[in-house]
Amino acid sequence: MWDHMLTQKKVIYGAATDDSHDYRDFAPDKHNPGRGWVVVRSESGNQDSLIENMRNGNFYSSSGVSLDDLESSDHHIEFSISQIGAFLYSTKLIGENGRVLKEISGNKIKYEFEGNEGYVRAEVMDSDGAFAWTQPIFLS
Repeated sequence: MWDHMLTQKKVIYGAATDDSHDYRDFAPDKHNPGRGWVVVRSESGNQDSLIENMRNGNFYSSSGVSLDDLESSDHHIEFSISQIGAFLYSTKLIGENGRVLKEISGNKIKYEFEGNEGYVRAEVMDSDGAFAWTQPIFLS
C-alpha cells in the first residue's frame, strides 16, 4: 500500500509504532510495547527540532535494526547498519510499484541512482526478523 501511494507521487513517510495490548506478560507472542519506533536525525533534542525533522522526513523507522551515517544526495543513498550480536543483514532497495531494485547483504549499503526509479527507499532485515525502513527519496 505504501509503495502504491509513493508511486502516485504522494509524499507519505513510513513510521513504525507498536500496537500494544499486553503490559503485564512479556513474550514473543504477546503485543508488548517497544516493538516499533522512529529514530529522528536532529541537531537538538528539543521538541520543535524533533517535530520539524519528522515533518521533513529526516527519520527512519525500526523494529530493532539500527542505522548509522544515513546520507542521501541527488545521486545515491548510503548508510551503515549497526552490528548487533551475530545477526546477518539483508537490504532491499525499492522503487516505484514496490519493485526491488537491488538486494545487498552486509552492513555497508550504497546505491547509486540510475534516474528511472521514481523513488528509492531501503528495507533492512536482520537474521532474527527485525526491520528498519528509510524514507523514500524522490528522484526528478
